[in-house]
Amino acid sequence: MNLGKLVRFCIDFQVPLPKLSVTSVFKRVTTNSHDITYDQFKETIEKLFVEINKTRARDLKKKVKNGQKNGLSVEQIHEANR
Repeated sequence: MNLGKLVRFCIDFQVPLPKLSVTSVFKRVTTNSHDITYDQFKETIEKLFVEINKTRARDLKKKVKNGQKNGLSVEQIHEANR
């Protein structure tokens, strides 16, 4: 699988990451920057979802910080984001 097919895979399966992040993960996993093996594909999927969770954690920290500036408790912020 090459980078273009991986990006298409991410679009088809609605992976919530920008193309730049997908490209970065692909380049970290591949040895030749052209094609990846099935085992490298599995590793790429794992790394993509780690990246998704990092992004979600950053977004949540921002929401909590902004909510606390507005005088909200963590519980109120959590309820508002459900």
